[in-house]
Amino acid sequence: MEQKSNGSLIGAVVIIVLLLIAGFFFWKNSVKNKVIEQPAISETSTSADVASDVSGLEQDLNSLDLDNLDTDL
Repeated sequence: MEQKSNGSLIGAVVIIVLLLIAGFFFWKNSVKNKVIEQPAISETSTSADVASDVSGLEQDLNSLDLDNLDTDL
C-alpha cells in the first residue's frame, strides 16, 4: 500500500492560520487607532457663547409642534 503524504494539507492549514492571526492583529490595531473625537470645551468660550447656544436650543424646543404627535398612530 502507498502512504499518502499530508504535508501539503498541513502546510495549507498552517498558512491559513497564520493569515487569520495576521488579519486579526491588523484589525485590532486599526480599531485601536480610531479615536472617537468629542468636541472639546474651549477655555476661551465665554458665557455669551454658552448662552447663545442655550437660547438656540430653547428656540428649537419651543418651535416643536407636539399637539399632533400621535395623529399617525
